[in-house]
Amino acid sequence: MGRDTSMRQMTDEVGRATVGKWMPLIGIDGPAGIGKTALAVAWAHDIADRYPDGTLFANLRGHDPSNKPADPADVLQDFLFALGMPPEAVPGHLEARAASLRTMLRNQRVLLVLDNAVDSDQVRPLLPSSSGCLVVVTSRTRLGGLCARDGAVRLTLAPLSDAEGVALLTLVVGRRVTDDQEAAHELARQCGGLPLALRIAAERVTNHEHLALPRLTGIMSSRSRRLDALSAGGDESTTIRAVFSWSYVAQPAEAACLFRMLSLHPGPTFGLDAAAALAGATTQQTQRWLDRLVDAHLLEQPDLGRYSFHDLIRLYASERAEIEESEGDRRAALGRVLDWYLHTAAAAMHSLSPQREPIILDDPVTGVTPITFDDIDAASTWCEDELKNLAVVTRVAAEQGFVQVATAMPAVLCDYFYRRKPWSLWTRAHMLSLDVARRQGHAARQGWILNNLGNAHIDLGQPRTAIRFYDEALRVRRSIDDRSGQAWSRVGLGRCYAALTEPRHAAHHFARAMHGFADLGDRWGWAIALSYLGDTCRLLGQHRTAIDYHHQAVEVLRELGDRQAEGCSLEKLGAVYSDLEDWPSAIESLHHAGTILGEIGDRWGYAQTMTTLGDLQQRKGSPDLASAAWQDAANAFEELQDPRASTVRGKLERLREEQVSIPGGG
Repeated sequence: MGRDTSMRQMTDEVGRATVGKWMPLIGIDGPAGIGKTALAVAWAHDIADRYPDGTLFANLRGHDPSNKPADPADVLQDFLFALGMPPEAVPGHLEARAASLRTMLRNQRVLLVLDNAVDSDQVRPLLPSSSGCLVVVTSRTRLGGLCARDGAVRLTLAPLSDAEGVALLTLVVGRRVTDDQEAAHELARQCGGLPLALRIAAERVTNHEHLALPRLTGIMSSRSRRLDALSAGGDESTTIRAVFSWSYVAQPAEAACLFRMLSLHPGPTFGLDAAAALAGATTQQTQRWLDRLVDAHLLEQPDLGRYSFHDLIRLYASERAEIEESEGDRRAALGRVLDWYLHTAAAAMHSLSPQREPIILDDPVTGVTPITFDDIDAASTWCEDELKNLAVVTRVAAEQGFVQVATAMPAVLCDYFYRRKPWSLWTRAHMLSLDVARRQGHAARQGWILNNLGNAHIDLGQPRTAIRFYDEALRVRRSIDDRSGQAWSRVGLGRCYAALTEPRHAAHHFARAMHGFADLGDRWGWAIALSYLGDTCRLLGQHRTAIDYHHQAVEVLRELGDRQAEGCSLEKLGAVYSDLEDWPSAIESLHHAGTILGEIGDRWGYAQTMTTLGDLQQRKGSPDLASAAWQDAANAFEELQDPRASTVRGKLERLREEQVSIPGGG
């Protein structure tokens, strides 16, 4: 409402740029709550059909009190991944990544929305050079540098007029606004014309039938709280602070306390149980208070069971926490939620990998009730929902001196990392954890973290870097006589040498790992190492031996109930049969693997299996079946934001081109 003129101005600028053959660059600025993001997203949706090659969106976190502004290098990495660049091809430096983005977008028509920028310097490396692209930037600061140096057209969003504000209030509240126009105009003025503030006030009136508008305007005029200005002017922030203050002081004491404590949550979203841990309360009590905060628009509910703050409201909550809670109470609340994440992650991993010996942890602190999981699906869903939070939790624990969480979380989640492979998100957190473990002299956890870092780099296509981490993990684990850990590090080294096409070195490490597991009576580890050894025999041309090893591994893993490892071993077995052109055996193994991995929700394993099946069907001369398998694989990789999706898409495209070139082939 009230933004039609702004949308026309932006559309006109695109038209001028198209005629003049320059890249339209539009900067939308204004105070918090003015509707910058809503305008940018709505207009981008309207104009997206002019940019058929896609849309890239990034939250630059310019004014996020819980996180540092996004590093342009990290944003560029995400964009390059989204455009199909393999992880191993992404350059390491900011300038090189920026150049790669410009190259990939040359002659493309792509729309980029860069939301919540801190300044022009953060934005500049993210700009393409193609006149066919469009960039929309939102910020609470005036992007003067972007205008002066880069030709941006600046669109400063003004507050809604009193009439527009009253119209918005009328839309939400209805007749009570019509009946008291004087109070309605006063309320619109008190809200400073900010849509966010207007909606908060209007929803409060709507939800309290007996709350008269004059009483509300009186409350708002008497409340002014300290809140650092995040926009160019102070009047608007004072007004929105009054709205936040009014909503806050209207809450019961318990809900107000929860509001303050929630500002300490380290991640962008949270669920009921994490909120209860922060409050040190039961989930039943916490749910009631969360409902109150959502009703008051002090919290948002972006998805069912998930909650988040608007960044200004979070800042206000944090301010109230600093004023009203002691430092000791704030640290205790943070410690509870970090401890809750650690113990709940441990419970999830026990469901996902019951064969793994659990990591020894201290008992949960008072006030923490971790979630338990009845099945693999529930555990997997929790891990997916909390993926980004778990990385942030580990980082915050390292920075704030919560040693157990910082050093144990990577060890607890090792099997999930191996299955899900969220390495770009987690590598930095692991390095922080490693530093804490080294300073604390915690050798066992150093071993786990180093091994995870090895897993990350082998999966990212960097086997030589991975070897360094596995070698250090092996040395650390030898120093404490961690024989199980040594065997797992040798599994990692074997994977590295296999990737480097040094199968004899790989076989040496897998064989030593098997001996280590056998000495410990660990049939699970032994079977996984044997499956990898089967892969190595395939590289050595020893296909019959490879088949025997894979069958043995599958039998043991099936007996132990590890369906994920069983499915992966069946995929490897199918690849061996495919080499031998034993199509029926290969297809049977791959279909069985795909069924298992699909049923347990291992999307990465399923995608890899469908890729192998597609390769087989192409070699077998069944292009339609190859296309179907590759399509499934590409879809799964894309769900995971895995760059392998572009590789599979390339196979599909080449297959289509071949079909078109064949007479009668389409």
